[in-house]
Amino acid sequence: FDLFITGGGGTPGQAAYSGYLTNAPIGIATAADGSGGSYSGASGIMRVFEGFTERTSVATFTLVDSVTWATIGSSGGAYSITDPGADQASVRFDASYSGVTVRLTLNVTKSKAGGAGPSGSNGSNGSNGNQQIFVFQAAPSLPSTPTGNGVPSGWTLAQPTPAGGQFLYMSQAQQTLTGVLTGSWSTPVVFQATTTTAATRHVTGFGQSDTSATLTILIAAGATLTPKCKIRVAGVAGAGDQTIVMQWRVSGGSFANLGTAATATAGSPGDTITALYASTLTNASGSDKIYELQAVTTVSGSATGTVDAAQTFLAA
Repeated sequence: FDLFITGGGGTPGQAAYSGYLTNAPIGIATAADGSGGSYSGASGIMRVFEGFTERTSVATFTLVDSVTWATIGSSGGAYSITDPGADQASVRFDASYSGVTVRLTLNVTKSKAGGAGPSGSNGSNGSNGNQQIFVFQAAPSLPSTPTGNGVPSGWTLAQPTPAGGQFLYMSQAQQTLTGVLTGSWSTPVVFQATTTTAATRHVTGFGQSDTSATLTILIAAGATLTPKCKIRVAGVAGAGDQTIVMQWRVSGGSFANLGTAATATAGSPGDTITALYASTLTNASGSDKIYELQAVTTVSGSATGTVDAAQTFLAA
């Protein structure tokens, strides 16, 4: 006869211990001789588990091999490497927990740059390029757009110095290396405005006023200039004040005061008092404009005699 005996349940087995390296293997790009690699990112974490439960935070970590180019923290499992010297190297790490040790190996490989290949054959010659030509002309107003090859009539390659009331204009175009125009000349633009000029007038006697000659100047779109009035009072007995105020307008418009008046006072005979008055003027429009500037001088006082009140008007 057959006898069957059923045994009781067995004891559950112990959970398995395992681990892995978060950055492994590590490859380092280097020069052909193995030097020059960057190891800033050659690091990671050794993580260990008991079954499905991570024990990294309570495990103890050690470096198994006696090398100087690898390290691992005793807690936390953070490891890093530097240049191992050899093209290929490996290092072992241990993680211990509850009497059990997990050992992992980190492999390191250098990826060397290849040597220079043989020189290739010469390529075919490219076509001749063009040259950008800039020409200049000094004129009191916008000149006509230049035409023709080479340097157009009335224009120069060198920058002339504008005379009083003139502006330096510039135009450009592309030409072949032999001076043949490949397109058209650009509309001339102001390259440099005349920035300094002067108009001097005299007011003699009290209670009189006078207006300076008009100063014409071009202000480029968005640009700011600082025109200045310089006044001088030569004192006599009982001399009063001299005031001066600048005025401006866009050519053809109406004059308006620019800032507030400046005052100079001569206190006694023989005094010579000079005052400098400056204010900014901005062309807020979207295009270059011609501005006209003038200065109005007034001498006040009640004493007999005369006062020489000279004004000099500048734009700078």
